[in-house]
Amino acid sequence: MTMTAISPHDDMEYSIVLDNIGVTYKLPKFFISGIRKQLEIQHEAKLQARKMSKKYNKSGPHQASRHTQQLRQLNLSSQKKPVVEALKNISINIKPGEKIGIAGHNGAGKTTLLRLISGLIEPTSGYISTRGVVHSIINMGGGIDPVMTGVENLKRLAILLRVPKENRSAYLESAIKFSELDTFLYVPVKAYSSGMRFRLLFAAVTSVRPDILIMDEWLGVTDKRFQQAANERMNDMVGQASILILASNNEKLLLRTCDRILVLNNGQIEHDFSCEDFDNYLKINND
Repeated sequence: MTMTAISPHDDMEYSIVLDNIGVTYKLPKFFISGIRKQLEIQHEAKLQARKMSKKYNKSGPHQASRHTQQLRQLNLSSQKKPVVEALKNISINIKPGEKIGIAGHNGAGKTTLLRLISGLIEPTSGYISTRGVVHSIINMGGGIDPVMTGVENLKRLAILLRVPKENRSAYLESAIKFSELDTFLYVPVKAYSSGMRFRLLFAAVTSVRPDILIMDEWLGVTDKRFQQAANERMNDMVGQASILILASNNEKLLLRTCDRILVLNNGQIEHDFSCEDFDNYLKINND
């Protein structure tokens, strides 16, 4: 297992290479029995629901196959600590300028892959190399302290987001201006409404212009007045990144935003598509 991180000022171009990566979690045995039981309950509920619909004959076998795959992920051999193989045999070479979409059903391994590339977890096996500053938007609630004021939280997030010291004044100015929270920035966050809290977080995470941007779903905005400006800011952020990796269940978003789409299944890359091939794949599988 090897991981390297190289300065954005390095002469070489930004890139990400994953070579035969695996991520395995060890679990106590009683967790396994609980997970197995839950999967069986969910599977039975889906079958019963589909028996009541006209789609049952069409989609039943696919659902049964997925249930079998999920159970196979739980390695129930004679070892003392059973394991879940979250990712297996992942090899990707992402070049400068590429916009990569990650598709797959819930539990396929999308978020685990993003966390791995972001450096939040380490691979159990294999090699990963990244060149460039990585900025990940995976857990929007992370890093916020409700006791601190808005401004204090922005300063804290600047450190967590690895904003260089010489750029923090510009970062704060950008986040403060875009949040439009005015005097509330000097009030503890625990007094914020959910909308105000989201504005603070959104302004914080989008005030960074990284070389490599990693996102788990597109940031949705419910405030209509704020929505247009937020979408423009998101598009600008994505456009300026040398490399984008976006995981989403929104297939239209992936087609609109990305130029290459990886389909994960059971912790492995099942397909590596161009947008045209992914669109054709969706048409065939949704017929």
